[in-house]
Amino acid sequence: WYQRRVRVIRQLASLSSHAETLFADLFNEASRTMCKARQLENRVKDMGAKVNGMERNYQAINLNQVDGEGFRYTREVAVDQNVVIKDNRTPCVRERYTAAELPPPLQVMDNLWDSEKKTMHLYTDPHYFGKVWMAKMQQEYDRQNKRKGRVITE
Repeated sequence: WYQRRVRVIRQLASLSSHAETLFADLFNEASRTMCKARQLENRVKDMGAKVNGMERNYQAINLNQVDGEGFRYTREVAVDQNVVIKDNRTPCVRERYTAAELPPPLQVMDNLWDSEKKTMHLYTDPHYFGKVWMAKMQQEYDRQNKRKGRVITE
């Protein structure tokens, strides 16, 4: 019974260590998210102030003159497009990722697929879930518009 207690204590110590790492990573990620939210809030406030200033100084501009007279739009803030990349993985996720098994040999199914895309590409496409989510959101949007009697044409 002594050996059982020792194993239980070791498992609890391992669990505690893993939980500590997980919560530290969660805290760091929450801190980063909070910083991004503050930046976004400040950008929205600045944009609101600019819009209010534009409304006061409103002048009609001929759209044909926009490109020719230096009214070209330039983005002032860099966009963070690489939120879900390997370098941004938390240590806990990185550890799980390296311990994971390799994908199955899907190339044997390539000749059964009608598309020119390789099955391994479909299996490992990092944008897959984003595309699925966007398709679901578009379906929901279309369904709501149809229910409300709106017809959207592109």
